Amino acid sequence: CFNTIYTKVLECLGKNRVIVLTHVKKGDWNTEIHNPYWIYLNGHNHQNFYEISDRRTIYADNQIGYRAKNIGLKYFYCDNDYDIFAYYQDGVHEITKEQYIDFNRGKLVSMSFKREDGTIYMLKRDSMYLFLIYCQYSKRSRGKSLYLMNGGKLGRLRRNRLEDLSYYYDNLEKYAENVNQLLYRYVGGQQKLSEFIKHLGGSGKIHGCIVDVERPNELEGFSYCHLFVNPIDGKVTPYFAYDVKSRIVYKDLKTLLQAHDSCKLMANNYLRIEKEAANNLPIVQYSGQMEEWENEDAMYDEGSYLYKISRIIKSLQYCTEKNIVRLWNEELLNYDFVNRIKQSNQIDEIVDDRLMIDEKSV
Repeated sequence: CFNTIYTKVLECLGKNRVIVLTHVKKGDWNTEIHNPYWIYLNGHNHQNFYEISDRRTIYADNQIGYRAKNIGLKYFYCDNDYDIFAYYQDGVHEITKEQYIDFNRGKLVSMSFKREDGTIYMLKRDSMYLFLIYCQYSKRSRGKSLYLMNGGKLGRLRRNRLEDLSYYYDNLEKYAENVNQLLYRYVGGQQKLSEFIKHLGGSGKIHGCIVDVERPNELEGFSYCHLFVNPIDGKVTPYFAYDVKSRIVYKDLKTLLQAHDSCKLMANNYLRIEKEAANNLPIVQYSGQMEEWENEDAMYDEGSYLYKISRIIKSLQYCTEKNIVRLWNEELLNYDFVNRIKQSNQIDEIVDDRLMIDEKSV
């Protein structure tokens, strides 16, 4: 049967790029995990879906359905990570909505953008990108303005006239340099923590201020155990959470690992390394004042404050990791402001809440 052939090819070409085309989705004929090196295509269920991640690549997003009126061919790149604007010269370019979506897909950025009106501009300078849209935000708006494109969301800009496009292009390089300077030390420390988690057999995926601990299972696709790396004071918070509203905070990483069955292998590896490394293990604990915990291993905590800071960092990380500016604060063009933020550790000063637009209204 097909699954027998699939298994044999998997044994021989597991780390080669193989395209698997089937009528039904993989879970209907093989329940093992997807091979992250392969590309899977399917149809059958009339439900458009695609996923490009470090776990798997699935294209099932061109299904016709029962009443389709627009039928067309699609294409995909064998390399998951690509840049459709790589050969564009530096400058200000008017692009289509489809190009904007395709660019984000090539950068492995998950997003949805449904707005039909407006003119989209791609600003490119020295491989750094900034996307702006000139549109009437709503029917109540007095006229058209420039907005920052943050994935599928829009952000207000203080300089929002069409002629301000040249201003953003002229300052794009300097802005990116200052963001990189601001995040350099923080990102380096976070990356070391991520590598340690991977060494234990965990995920180590970084998103914003958060490092995922255990590898997600095939069905759910996300982690419940995390490390929050606070850019304000450098403190690491090990915690378990089902949602963003509440969490169980643990006094240290070892306690977190030992408390959950999904981290059992990681806990064993941690104990083994702890014996071998003696005092060389990184300190991953909630607080240096451990006597505050007394005999408690975990505490209940609630509120979304962790995620507000994380959203700021994640927006800035698009600049350092994917060369996309998705948060614009005029103050970041000022070297003195950047240095003050670094010294005062008030990272939340970067965001002006008045410039934020509720994503539900986009």
